[in-house]
Amino acid sequence: QMYHIVERMVPGGRKIELFSRNHNIRPGWLSLGNQVGEYFDWNHDLISCDMCHSLIKTGSVRHKARHVPDSDLCSSCYVKSGGTDDDYIEIPNILDEMAFHQYFACDGCNIKPIWGLRFHCTECDDCDMCELCFDAKLLPEHLPSHTAEHKFSVIETPDLAGGMPVHGNVRCHGCMTKPIIGYRFVCAECPNTDLCQKCFFLKKEPRNHLSSHRMEIAT
Repeated sequence: QMYHIVERMVPGGRKIELFSRNHNIRPGWLSLGNQVGEYFDWNHDLISCDMCHSLIKTGSVRHKARHVPDSDLCSSCYVKSGGTDDDYIEIPNILDEMAFHQYFACDGCNIKPIWGLRFHCTECDDCDMCELCFDAKLLPEHLPSHTAEHKFSVIETPDLAGGMPVHGNVRCHGCMTKPIIGYRFVCAECPNTDLCQKCFFLKKEPRNHLSSHRMEIAT
């Protein structure tokens, strides 16, 4: 209804929509938003059980095979199959929209951020893969210690700031970013002066602060 009103009021005019989603893109409009594009068409990621062929709905646990590519079971069929944790990964399947794991790159295809599910090797210090590379059983050349026998866990909901510390109510006085993510540098000589890691290494000097001042790290 709102679109029709705007189009009647401004016939032939240029129209822009902010915070747009895929479902409300309209011809003749410039649609801007951070959730527009093919990765946000959730339908392409609908999962069906390989035994009963029923759709595994959002909120129903999904059991993904560890050793068979692109193979999934619903909870009922998982019990019937006699599968174990060594054969399947249990996924809560609670998200109803595409998730992006900021600060994490796939060690298989190098896509960053990882979208959808993030598969984390429990035996390597830093090995993460997207679902496609996990199914392909890729062995990254830059991780020679990683083997096909290693066990993976699944992260469905992205970690806030990729697991880095988040200083919720603190603003960086160098770039005015709030919250500060990662290390926070606190000036020991200036009152209430904080810098993010980037501004600290760029030697930013906001207000009366000098880069030669002694700084303390808050994590």
